[in-house]
Amino acid sequence: MIDRFAPVLFILGILIAGFGGLMLLPLSIAWLTADGAQSAYDEAVVITVCTGALLSLSMRSRQREMRVRESFLLVALIWSLLPAFGALPLYLHISGLS
Repeated sequence: MIDRFAPVLFILGILIAGFGGLMLLPLSIAWLTADGAQSAYDEAVVITVCTGALLSLSMRSRQREMRVRESFLLVALIWSLLPAFGALPLYLHISGLS
């Protein structure tokens, strides 16, 4: 069953890890300006990169061709998961946010 979605999860893992790499830019700006947001981005970058790397590495050996149905699933997952990972610094460090 998981082999059917392996290409989707592999590509999703690469994109999540890349997005975590892009989160290093606001982390470096927060570090240079010393605005106190470093801890929010530290944890979010580590969680995002590790999640993406684990997802893509675990699906690397199960490669097969992706069909149109899986492509639609990939787009839906990207549109829902990348904003969730982008909001991770807010979820981790603003109390009372649900």
